[in-house]
Amino acid sequence: MKMQFVSLALAIVTSSAAFAGDNQKALNLLADAQTAFDGRIDLKQVDIAITKATDAEATADDFEIKYDAKVILARALYFKGIRTSGDKAKMAIFEQSMDRCKEAIQIDVDNFGDIYAEAHYVFAIALGRWAEAKGVLASLSKKNDLIAAAEAAQARVTRDGNPGEAYDAYGPARTLGRVYFKLPGFAGGDRGKALALLETAYANGIENALNIVYLAEVLAGGSKTDIDRAKTMLDTLLANDPNTYNPKRVAETIDEFVLAQDLRRQLGK
Repeated sequence: MKMQFVSLALAIVTSSAAFAGDNQKALNLLADAQTAFDGRIDLKQVDIAITKATDAEATADDFEIKYDAKVILARALYFKGIRTSGDKAKMAIFEQSMDRCKEAIQIDVDNFGDIYAEAHYVFAIALGRWAEAKGVLASLSKKNDLIAAAEAAQARVTRDGNPGEAYDAYGPARTLGRVYFKLPGFAGGDRGKALALLETAYANGIENALNIVYLAEVLAGGSKTDIDRAKTMLDTLLANDPNTYNPKRVAETIDEFVLAQDLRRQLGK
């Protein structure tokens, strides 16, 4: 009997060590995925991030590691979708991103009490891009899902304990502002709401060039004072180098400077 207990104890210790080893391997894969995603200006690195994050999630026993892997995977897929040609192909990749977000949210619900913001936020932005690819009118049935996801991100905290509303340079407010700007009036579009939300994102997250571009686009449809302000904001932004404006998101900033330049040309002198 004593030998049976010893054997059982050894089995438990060995099993625990194996799980610990798996989790360490998963953490290493997760770190590799993040490093690859940080180098996403090279699209080959995005595919590496997708592979590494997928492997990390499959290897991990720890649910926090699994959650983080799903989020990185969803973000990498989102980025890849933006740079994919063809609306149908884009939509397919954004759907994959949203699926990974749903899985991450379920991990959170089952293990932590649905407290984390990241997966809700990435779901919202992926759904927003999916709607753009499908067409605003054709995707109106999804507007409540998008709004709910962004608001869910605002109401939660990030994995490092920061307010969800501040995630990605006040990304939830930016996302909601864009939604209310793009929606037609009969479907809930509201320029006043859009302005208020985008002013919040701009005031708190000027390091994200998209906060400036989106606010300027709304202002461009207003009074002469609004238009002049939009011009000044865009001129101030474009006086910078997109490669150094925000070293953590060079790839996105380069794209956003193109949007800023196009909008500024439309506004004239």
